[in-house]
Amino acid sequence: MTCSEIAGLAPLYRSGELDRVRTAAFDAHIEDCPQCASEMRDEKRLDDLLRAGVLADTISAAPLDRRVREQIDAELADPARVGPPRAAPSVPQRPRWRVAAIGAVAALLLFAVGYRHLSQTHSVYADAATDHRHEVVDAHWRPWLTDTTAIAALAERSGVDSRAILALAPPGYRLARAKRCALAGRPFLHLVYSNGAEEFSAYLRPRDAQPLAELAGAASATASGVTVYTKDFGPEHVGCVQTGGVTAMIVTDESAAAASDLTRLAGVALASSPRNF
Repeated sequence: MTCSEIAGLAPLYRSGELDRVRTAAFDAHIEDCPQCASEMRDEKRLDDLLRAGVLADTISAAPLDRRVREQIDAELADPARVGPPRAAPSVPQRPRWRVAAIGAVAALLLFAVGYRHLSQTHSVYADAATDHRHEVVDAHWRPWLTDTTAIAALAERSGVDSRAILALAPPGYRLARAKRCALAGRPFLHLVYSNGAEEFSAYLRPRDAQPLAELAGAASATASGVTVYTKDFGPEHVGCVQTGGVTAMIVTDESAAAASDLTRLAGVALASSPRNF
């Protein structure tokens, strides 16, 4: 694998979407190429910084607003600026880079505020429905893992016990493929199960201290006491169940009843597993 190939595949590598053969070749190149290894570390550092900045819990425009107003007041109070209108000076009163910097900071702040607001208000369930429509129903091309061993390894890297991905397959279905994805700014393991005629998606992530907002739809309890939520998003039907260790969302385009049944089966399978996932 060449350095140019590494650069092109780096985003897929970081998201865990490369197949096992290319992942091994990628790792081997990184071990032997200090330059590519350094670039990968730099890209990861930038990704982490951007993610931390954009998703920060508290973003306030007050400090920037105060500084801009203070600078405007200072400009108006400058005696050198009092008097009749005059031709624009050939040299700017302030370096242009400072104006550009203030504008860039303001734009970045507005983007961060808007992105944060969007990530808080946009439903992770609507994202799951849209992702299923694009990736499964419409079959937009994306690299998937189809090897069971590689999928199990991806599950472990995603913080999901590999046994959970097998426990979710209802009778007559098999695990067909998997990849990582992001829903409302959170990483999920996207699994697709097939019975040869129909397919449904399962989105898994470890249940953490930042729970998903409750799915405002129909609620029912499984035999094991786990509550299942279901809701329709256009032609897609979404179900959600959370056990002690994992959050699972089921998405199907079959019917609302199918989504409810599949989610209930998932809840029973996860809750009755040895580790209660």
